[in-house]
Amino acid sequence: MADQNLRELERVERLRRFSSMTTMYLTARTGSGVHGLLPLYPTPRSALPEETVARLFQEATDPAWRSMMLIGSDATAPNSLVCTPGTAAALVEEAVAISVRHSPDLVCFPHLSEAQHAAIRPCLATDPEFSGEREEAYFDLRYDSFDEYVMSLPRRRRSHIRRERRLFQESRITLRELPPAEVVHLEPYLTGVESRYGVPPRPELQRLYLRTTAQAMGDRGTALVAFADDRPIAFTTLWDLGSVWRTRVWGCDDTHPLVREAAAYFNLMYYEPIVRAAAADARRLYVGTGTIEAKTRRGAGVRRLRSIGWTPDHSRSRGRSTATSLNSEV
Repeated sequence: MADQNLRELERVERLRRFSSMTTMYLTARTGSGVHGLLPLYPTPRSALPEETVARLFQEATDPAWRSMMLIGSDATAPNSLVCTPGTAAALVEEAVAISVRHSPDLVCFPHLSEAQHAAIRPCLATDPEFSGEREEAYFDLRYDSFDEYVMSLPRRRRSHIRRERRLFQESRITLRELPPAEVVHLEPYLTGVESRYGVPPRPELQRLYLRTTAQAMGDRGTALVAFADDRPIAFTTLWDLGSVWRTRVWGCDDTHPLVREAAAYFNLMYYEPIVRAAAADARRLYVGTGTIEAKTRRGAGVRRLRSIGWTPDHSRSRGRSTATSLNSEV
């Protein structure tokens, strides 16, 4: 697993520790080294907003459940299961056994890619009772300039996107690249956006999120900050993972008229990242799971992330597989 991915796991662990939640790691080892890694997140219901649960399971779950074991993802990000071929069965079997021993009301593999789902599903002894799907949007970067990107779109959409770009470029907004650690003080902008989506305001947690995100990205992260009259009014962060880039955060001063008038959101979250990632020869730019319709209208594709879960049978706890040596670390 790449160092940046390990730093991302550390980011999640630090955020959970802030809320007094533990994190465990299950590793698959043989004499030749580590062949798989899977984080496990024991999570009380009180720590999961109802909209998060709704995204996991589009089918009704028992309303009385109080705890869940999340395997591979904390329910906010794509699943981080990684393993070599032939290791999945042992890794999944032991993860489920550990989960049952912790006596949660539900066990869940959140936000699996199609490949992860295909690897995990045959390894489960229990058929999932609950399932859900979520879409993550991305742009495949087949162009070398913004004009080429626009020309790749259906004709009826081009003028609107050119207008959004022109509004931004002709406004009095200036765009600056900063290290992500330098935008932690813009936490109120992030908190404001989250509050509009029903997330209870927790400024200290959001500041920690921005700090840990900056640390996870390291020198591969960049903050794009929009200034009007030398005052920041909106920002996002970009994570350069080589052939793949990601946008990570959106925050803005919703009271400033230029945020809307200059189409700041579309430029900072889509158009500027597209231009920069393409110039760096990246092949794909991921732009998150929200506002999917707005993204697909601008040429994004989507990939399906699947979540599966069930009520565990606490009278059964499967033994360790002999296929590989497994080591769980807390």
